[in-house]
Amino acid sequence: APTLGEDLSASSSSSSVEISGLLSTAKMSGCSHTPVLSSDEILDEVQSLKQHQWQQRSITEWTSQQVARWLTGLNLDQHIPEFTAKNIDGEQLLQVDGDKLKSLGVTSSQDRSLIKKKIKDLKVLMEKTRRNQEKVEKKREKLRKRELELQQKKDACKESSTE
Repeated sequence: APTLGEDLSASSSSSSVEISGLLSTAKMSGCSHTPVLSSDEILDEVQSLKQHQWQQRSITEWTSQQVARWLTGLNLDQHIPEFTAKNIDGEQLLQVDGDKLKSLGVTSSQDRSLIKKKIKDLKVLMEKTRRNQEKVEKKREKLRKRELELQQKKDACKESSTE
């Protein structure tokens, strides 16, 4: 037996645009005929941002262990003991400069420049995360307003249909 999709395309010469048009009309809800914005889509977006935040848990909140993991990620494990001994956490990591690195025993200029470059990247990332958070807040605010409006329309709909 042909599948529903094949059946539709074989038996009708109507274009797929019309079919998808019919489907979306069928999906519209309520008497207001306003397509409902799927809050799932927005939730997905918020969720992925949250995951990103978790991975990028604000650098300022990093413990010295997380700084050590970060050094491991840069293949600079040899510097972990010094960083840990001086209890360098995320907040301090962001303040680190060339002199501070020398005092932490990072004698190789290559290593120093790599660390400085990566710290700069972290700062850029923090800024992006902050801006994203602001975007998410604005989206949430819009959503709340939209949901309120939809709720009011639905309520108005119900009242007119019960009379």
